[in-house]
Amino acid sequence: MMKQFTVDIKIGDTILVGKFKNVPIKVVDIQLDEYGQPVIISNTGKKHLFACRVDKLSPGGMTPSQVLQKAKSSTKSKETK
Repeated sequence: MMKQFTVDIKIGDTILVGKFKNVPIKVVDIQLDEYGQPVIISNTGKKHLFACRVDKLSPGGMTPSQVLQKAKSSTKSKETK
């Protein structure tokens, strides 16, 4: 029985999307949407990483602009290290 699952997707990877998961797209960027959920930015547009919403990634009582501001500040702090 699986207790934990880690998704290892990096910029530059190719993933399969579409109804039959047969259309390859290249990952250009990975961002968070207004609900704190991961979104893949590809050469063809934005795609949500999960079809469901992961509750522990949700920001709680934060507004969408606060979530984006927090995400930007954490990205900047990682880049400066």
